[in-house]
Amino acid sequence: MAAEKFDVQAEVTRSIIAAIEAGCPPWRKPWTGDKGGAPLPLRSTGEAYRVRPEQSPYH
Repeated sequence: MAAEKFDVQAEVTRSIIAAIEAGCPPWRKPWTGDKGGAPLPLRSTGEAYRVRPEQSPYH
């Protein structure tokens, strides 16, 4: 009698379905998001990067 191989994907799927059925969907956003998105990146010194407008993804 061969031992049954453990199926990781099936186990993860079962645990997600059990959480959803228990009323705890894993996709709930636990933060508020009131400030309008992520801040621009800063250098290690805390100073903002300076880029030309044509280089910025935010123009």
